[in-house]
Amino acid sequence: MESINSTLFTLEAIALLAVFIYQVRSFIQVGTHIAILENLIPPNDRIRIFKSSLGIGKLEVDNEEECSEGFQKLTGKINRFLEKSKGSVDGSLNIFRNLINREVEAVDNLIESQISAPLYLGLAGTLIGICFGLIHLVLSTQSKDSTDLSNSDINNLFISVALAVLVSLMGLMMVIINTNFRYKA
Repeated sequence: MESINSTLFTLEAIALLAVFIYQVRSFIQVGTHIAILENLIPPNDRIRIFKSSLGIGKLEVDNEEECSEGFQKLTGKINRFLEKSKGSVDGSLNIFRNLINREVEAVDNLIESQISAPLYLGLAGTLIGICFGLIHLVLSTQSKDSTDLSNSDINNLFISVALAVLVSLMGLMMVIINTNFRYKA
């Protein structure tokens, strides 16, 4: 019976560790997307549109290699548009604004869809812990002649639930950090 309990505790620990690893992974991914969003558009003093001697407009940025990958893509789209329109910038500012807003919205939507993932994973961890705790109880009553539970049986349940709730609290903490201190702060 003791080997079954230790095996169950080991399986529970592995499952909760996997949940915690996915929580941390999700937390880091959201943090990366938040950093991308914050650095998507460089300061205005680094951006300029000029017309070449051929009359074709072009968007340039000082130190473009330091700009985010998303902004470099936007620069490419805007410059392709300017080439096709033969440099006509008149009325194009709304198009540029729409391109930029679409890029910002795409990253923003990605963040919003993933920001609460650690919380949901923590909830899954709590359910896993409760299930393992109940399995401990069921197995402990089956191995005895009576259905009375000992203190150690109840302690095993509490340990399982406590570990699971800890994982859930970690997920809650990660979501609070991302939403209140990193995202749109």
